[in-house]
Amino acid sequence: MYCRHALVWVILLLLGTPIASAQSQKSPEQKQPTTVFELSEVDHPPRAIRKTEPRYPAAAKRKNIQGSVTLRFTVTKKGRVINPSVVKGHPPGVFDRSALKAISSWRFKPAIKGREPVDVVIVAALKFELVDREFRGF
Repeated sequence: MYCRHALVWVILLLLGTPIASAQSQKSPEQKQPTTVFELSEVDHPPRAIRKTEPRYPAAAKRKNIQGSVTLRFTVTKKGRVINPSVVKGHPPGVFDRSALKAISSWRFKPAIKGREPVDVVIVAALKFELVDREFRGF
């Protein structure tokens, strides 16, 4: 059996208020807590400039299982992904690890608020689908 897979990336927006990120502080003048914004609060959302396609789990491919994983993560003002977590996986646990590993390697042009790059929370749904099924050997 030969299967190619395609992944459809969908970015969903979170609405809300800024979230203060508690970072360790050595002294008050050295570091201030970083504000993490929601997409609705920035002037320009982050834009993916490097996407790594997740590996389709072999067991899921063999069993023709398809699904999706909704992830929550922060895109930093330097364009890196931090604190990725699974909001929901369908079916649960099948694609989670693959989705987390892939999203962690993505790079973004950061979000802009005013004229400054800022940290922003994103929710992205990664869809895992098998397409162009072709069976050989029958």
